[in-house]
Amino acid sequence: LGLNRIIPCGEVPNSTNDVYEFLKTISLLVQAMRLSDDVWEKHFDRLFEQIRESMLSRQEIMNTVQLLFQHYNREFAELPREYQEQWAAVFTPLLPRLEGWETLDDLRMLCWEGFRELAEQMQTLHCSRKHRSHILEIRKYIEQNYNNPELSLNYLSDLFDINPKYLSKLFKDEIGEKFVDLLISHRIEKAKQLMLETDKAIQEISEEVGYTNYNSFNRAFKNVVGVAPSDYRKAI
Repeated sequence: LGLNRIIPCGEVPNSTNDVYEFLKTISLLVQAMRLSDDVWEKHFDRLFEQIRESMLSRQEIMNTVQLLFQHYNREFAELPREYQEQWAAVFTPLLPRLEGWETLDDLRMLCWEGFRELAEQMQTLHCSRKHRSHILEIRKYIEQNYNNPELSLNYLSDLFDINPKYLSKLFKDEIGEKFVDLLISHRIEKAKQLMLETDKAIQEISEEVGYTNYNSFNRAFKNVVGVAPSDYRKAI
């Protein structure tokens, strides 16, 4: 059993079910997995129901599984490299184990474990790629709405429908800094600009950049710039 072996149509089972019924189910299963659609489980169950109902020989069963793997291999070859790596990581060690099954239930369980693991990893990759594209949108939102006093990690997670813990990880992985550090940086830079370009009172500026508590602004400014806002204004 290997991914490169060619199975002629004549070797695919046709004892009871027509070969095209197997191909149809296999195609639906692979497409659902590729789209990270949980309906793949229904197609998986249907495929093994068809195998059981057809009273296939062991060789016919192996040919059917081989055909399934070939469809997966072809579909994943069109996906980005990280998906192909997941496919190889899950199924390369599984292939030798498929030779030793004794009952159809044994074979089904082996395949189920592999497909379930692949489905979970596919879902993780799918979400990661989707959310990775969102991080630029989120960063732009912060730059435009940094002065909102309600802006927080939970606020953004609700707005963009992303788990707050995962969003926090995305900031570290994709931007290289924590959300709170990015927000403070934008607020303090804007405060410095306002002190340079306007005569507004420092407390008014602190409110304008998103701080409702002046002491919090004063502490954040000093941590970032190294001096208190009042001393900074005197120096410019």
